[in-house]
Amino acid sequence: MQLVGYRLIDDATQNVVREWGGSFEICPGVPNPVVLPNGDQVCGMSPDTSAHGYTLASWYRAKELAQVKSEAKARIDADAEAARLKYVTAGAGQALTYDRKRREALQAIDDPAPSASKYPVLSASIGIEVPDTGNAKADFDAISQVVISKELAWAQLAKAIEVKRLGAKAAIEAATTVEQVQAAAQVTWP
Repeated sequence: MQLVGYRLIDDATQNVVREWGGSFEICPGVPNPVVLPNGDQVCGMSPDTSAHGYTLASWYRAKELAQVKSEAKARIDADAEAARLKYVTAGAGQALTYDRKRREALQAIDDPAPSASKYPVLSASIGIEVPDTGNAKADFDAISQVVISKELAWAQLAKAIEVKRLGAKAAIEAATTVEQVQAAAQVTWP
């Protein structure tokens, strides 16, 4: 929001009784003193305070609804990514590694004679995520099960995040007021 000036608001009726553009100093003898409807000048009244039944409020120009929506949607995308990163390691290279490991696990589980040369990324986890028993088929089956189980759990979590992300963005797009946009952008992420 951009500061436009100040408004004197009647506390009883909430009506604006005077507006000033820009900034001003509030003291007698200056060009723009705060003058109450009864003619009294109020010296030393700070913006966003009340005195004598009136509030001197900062007056902001609201952003255009389209701009508010655009910013809210970008925040939703960033927040969804932050939610994802609570569960996975960041980085495009890591994402490729996860994908390669998943593909190797799906192949290795059905391979009667898996080996490190056939499944190099998957084999890196043997002896770390599962014990190295020396039995290649048993070891590759064990790590494949771990990787496939993690991928299935991730798929459910990713779905929950995506439902919230897309739902919030749709609600933001449908909003007709800034307040509705702000409400739609309040998301509790998994």
